[in-house]
Amino acid sequence: MRLEKLIYIRNAVGKNRVLFDCYKIRTMPEDHVNLDMCSENFNQYGHPKSDEAIGGLAGFLRATGVDELPQIINMVKGDMGVVGVRPAVEEFWSMIPKDLREKALRYKPGFFGFQYAYNGEGNFQTYLSNLRAYLDKKEVNPILTDLRYLLIIIFNKSFRGVRSS
Repeated sequence: MRLEKLIYIRNAVGKNRVLFDCYKIRTMPEDHVNLDMCSENFNQYGHPKSDEAIGGLAGFLRATGVDELPQIINMVKGDMGVVGVRPAVEEFWSMIPKDLREKALRYKPGFFGFQYAYNGEGNFQTYLSNLRAYLDKKEVNPILTDLRYLLIIIFNKSFRGVRSS
């Protein structure tokens, strides 16, 4: 298998709206069409609620986060930080209220998504509420906020089984 077949590169919106190539292990067929970009299709983690194209090995890679390991390259290049809002395409950002979008895009996207510090049931409105809470705390103390969130995320993913879907 050729590398470009294994690695998926998408144009993500970064800090200050600068676009960058975001790397992932491909878990969907190349010709897969994504869901309509409307908030009803997304869960409390900011991910599509369901996608029938994901299963088997691809589902395992996504559930464990292994598909995101190439984003370490993005961190080394300086496109991403350790904790923050997950990298997203412009269409996703169009669903976020303008004030929240502008606040979020002041920071680098994160390898570990802030939303994994939260668990439980919810919907896209839950995601937005959690995003606002995270950003409000980050404005006051960015380093301490990200450290706290990182520790909670590691605990939630390791011991509570918090996953994106």
